[in-house]
Amino acid sequence: MAGKEYRQYSESMTTKCQKVDGTPGGYLVRHAPAAYYTSEVNRCPVWDVPLGTTAAGNLHDDLASGLADFSFVTPNACHDMHGATTCATDLVKNGDDWLALWMPKIISSDDFQNSRLLVIITWDEGSTTSNHIPTLILGKTIQGVTSAAPYNHCSTLRTAEELLKLPLIGCATTAASFRTGFHF
Repeated sequence: MAGKEYRQYSESMTTKCQKVDGTPGGYLVRHAPAAYYTSEVNRCPVWDVPLGTTAAGNLHDDLASGLADFSFVTPNACHDMHGATTCATDLVKNGDDWLALWMPKIISSDDFQNSRLLVIITWDEGSTTSNHIPTLILGKTIQGVTSAAPYNHCSTLRTAEELLKLPLIGCATTAASFRTGFHF
């Protein structure tokens, strides 16, 4: 990634760069893309790691010492609001509760408090009646901003590439950047 550090933190992952799903309701390899890139087989165990808990583990430790240039956090199947057959039935509440555990830790980190961290919380699909996808953007300097502008997943890619000072690729070249609407 152009000399940049990357981390994928996956809830319920049991080994670094795990290439198989965990128990139902647990880790899903399809939510941790590094395992699919054969060209990255040597870096995958460094980049693709178990999340841990709010008290100990990879994300906890990296929040204390400083995050990689790009960090991606994925909840397990019971906390991603999709659920699995083994998950409790209140899927949205489960996801909200998971965020309520993690977000205070993330927001209180030095990276966030010193404006070195932008948090994008997004869903991967809309409903059957609308393809509107909720996305929250949290930054130390962003307060009370909403936007009705049309953004999409390519906007997320563009914003990440801009912040990392990487060349724009694919759909990011024509997508709207979150930076223009949210002024960060």
